[in-house]
Amino acid sequence: MEEKKREPILINPIGRRSFRTPMPYWEFQERLKAGEKFTYYDIGLNPLFEEMTQGNFLVNPVITGDFKPKFYWTGNAFEDAKRINNPHIKKEGHKEDRIKETIDLLSDLQGFDDFNINDMFNIQNELLKHNNWRGVKSGFREHNVTFNGTPDFPKVQELTERMFPVSVMNEASLLEWYRQIQMIHPLSDLNGRVFGIIISILNDVRISRKID
Repeated sequence: MEEKKREPILINPIGRRSFRTPMPYWEFQERLKAGEKFTYYDIGLNPLFEEMTQGNFLVNPVITGDFKPKFYWTGNAFEDAKRINNPHIKKEGHKEDRIKETIDLLSDLQGFDDFNINDMFNIQNELLKHNNWRGVKSGFREHNVTFNGTPDFPKVQELTERMFPVSVMNEASLLEWYRQIQMIHPLSDLNGRVFGIIISILNDVRISRKID
């Protein structure tokens, strides 16, 4: 009896084995990296293409714009903590020094390979617990900010929910995730610290897994 040929399974970027297509996932990813654009027709009229690319922030951005925050990771928790905090210390003085708390969080969360929206709030709360000289209420921001392209605060929660969960991915995608979440600027305070911590941890895991 002739063996029935099975279609390969396409695994979407967040790991659910739920799409069947004539194109294997590795080929799909390679062609995306090469800049090829796909339509529903190209992948067999799959109506779930947008969900399939969810989590690929280069291909399917949540927000677009020219905002380009600087972040340089070193792989050393102490150096990363200094780089995450130094711009704020330079701007507002040593009352913004949260280097020790940042090192503690980088150590405590070492090895985490994904973060959800509750993790974001927990990191913010942990930082504020030790230093809240402004008397800030934790959570989503309830005011507008003046960064180029940053959305008004009523849109923040919906956009932020589309940015999570965030998992280990290649370097370019991690940096793009960081750029977009910083552009949304969802938190009432400590956006740079919270997302600097998350991306430093994910990058360490990326390096350990040899993900380009």
